Amino acid sequence: SVILVSISSSTSSGSDSPQPAPPSPTIGNLGDLDLANLSNTTTPSLSPASQATSSNNKLREKLILQKIETISGSLIQRPTTPQRFAASWIIDHDKLKLDAQSPYLIQRYVIAVFYYALGGEYSWPKTYNWMSESTIECSWTGLECDENNFVTKIDLSNIGLTGSLPKEIAGLPHLKYLDLSQNDIFGALPNDIGMMNSLEALYLERNDITGNVEKSVCELREKGTLQIFTTDCTKIDFKIECGCCSNCPDTESFLTPTLESGNDDIDLRKSGISTVLSAVSSEIFKDGSPQQKAYNWIVEDDGLKLDRFNEHLTQRYVMAVMYFQLSGDSWTTKAWLSPEKNECSFIGIVCDRNMYIQVIKLDHQNLSGILPKEIG
Repeated sequence: SVILVSISSSTSSGSDSPQPAPPSPTIGNLGDLDLANLSNTTTPSLSPASQATSSNNKLREKLILQKIETISGSLIQRPTTPQRFAASWIIDHDKLKLDAQSPYLIQRYVIAVFYYALGGEYSWPKTYNWMSESTIECSWTGLECDENNFVTKIDLSNIGLTGSLPKEIAGLPHLKYLDLSQNDIFGALPNDIGMMNSLEALYLERNDITGNVEKSVCELREKGTLQIFTTDCTKIDFKIECGCCSNCPDTESFLTPTLESGNDDIDLRKSGISTVLSAVSSEIFKDGSPQQKAYNWIVEDDGLKLDRFNEHLTQRYVMAVMYFQLSGDSWTTKAWLSPEKNECSFIGIVCDRNMYIQVIKLDHQNLSGILPKEIG
């Protein structure tokens, strides 16, 4: 039998250097807004119906501003801040037209601040659908939500983001997983992260974040809530002082049961790999499944010792899944899945110049079974 599979692969990259801030959407004269008298303002030249609409719009604006001021303060009044851009977008441009009573107002505002603070349209890949005005944020690339549509995961690693992490990120109380690794994020780590009591994993390495990690953040590690926390604090790439990060020296007293002292580097690698591969396969932890066998081979037996940052990790995993799914132990080539060779060297595999698989031709290998979905 012959299996011929054509796979196209591509990577996206963002800006290599900070870009100018996006032009500010307008909020009228927000900087001079009289919040106290806003609801009483009318326009005599308008018809009664138009006056009512105008008054309702201004009241909505007033109440929204009052609510988001509780987490951003006066920053929403400053003309060129990410907070101002986000407030303008929520009030004037977002087609969902949330009001101050919506349980999702703060969440949507925080996500908008996050977007503008990290470069906006100048940094984000064009294929990402952030700031889509007619869809809920849970459908935006890199975000995942729970059954109640509250954001629980943000995965934006290696997409070229540039800027400083805004303190408003702490306004996502349901967030469990935040991966911003391998970007161009600079500045200090916001102290407000110490208030994120649901946060379990925080990946910030391979950025330009500097300064000190505050005690409030480390307390999340002490309590066992924040199980994984990585920054550029290793001896090789030292940029930030951190006494509680998973990948830094002198963190033993903060290690949780899932990151036992002496094994934290190994467990950190496993955790990162499982995060990447679980997006490809939902069965990597299903006992006896080809997916679990492939995962175990990658993290334990594979001599290449790839980590979650390797662009060929998923490709190698898929080859392993295929091997175990199609009764690899019975193949004619007994050592087809070699732990010492790149997958492009496997018999029947043809790759392009970038080492991405283009052709799989496995005739006369005594294959049996169903081709795994991961091959797609």
